[in-house]
Amino acid sequence: MTIQTEINSVNLFELGMLRVLAGQYESGKEVLESLVAGGEEETSQALISLFSLYYIGVANEALGNREEAIANYREVLKYWDEPEIELKEIADIRERLKGLVS
Repeated sequence: MTIQTEINSVNLFELGMLRVLAGQYESGKEVLESLVAGGEEETSQALISLFSLYYIGVANEALGNREEAIANYREVLKYWDEPEIELKEIADIRERLKGLVS
């Protein structure tokens, strides 16, 4: 992976994340999906992939795609189920899953 590719991945992640946070769920989700496995801009940076999945889950939840959101959140927890440091996103995933699966 070149430095330019890494920079592009970070920029795309930030663009997608900001769109989701601004309520532009469809367009944010589309950008973020390009970074995860099988996406057009697939990144080899694990953190970007996992954070992208988190925000894809947030977008799916907001769009009413309940099962997809659950799948996104569970995919993140496959890797971060028992972290040394509990990030706010991990705590948020746990709370969101409680609400979605109950």
